Amino acid sequence: PGPWPGAFMEGVRSMYHNYLIWAFLGIIVLDIISGFAKGLITKKLDSSVGLAGLTKHFLIIFVTMIIYPFLDATEFDDVANAWVIFYIVSYFLSFIENWGQMGLPLPEVVKTYVKKLTLNEEERKHG
Repeated sequence: PGPWPGAFMEGVRSMYHNYLIWAFLGIIVLDIISGFAKGLITKKLDSSVGLAGLTKHFLIIFVTMIIYPFLDATEFDDVANAWVIFYIVSYFLSFIENWGQMGLPLPEVVKTYVKKLTLNEEERKHG
């Protein structure tokens, strides 16, 4: 059958020692926790939104855990790392949005670049 099963499984095993994968999983957990905390603080908990969010997180983790070892086995590990870094940055932005929407302190320079934090109160209520 060729090197495929072995190379793929080696890619799966190597994810355990990959700091990007751990950062990816860690930032997803932080985003989930901060999203829940934001819902509590803003008194806008919504089970439908929460379930949709958890489904999205699970799907992103699942797809990444399949794609990463495949790309690693085909020597496209730079593409695999770029995929993971993209999601780390995206989830970090979501975490920052949650943090700011809870009213926790953020540097003004961060607030000016994060769209959800530049909306005034009236826009937040309607958008």
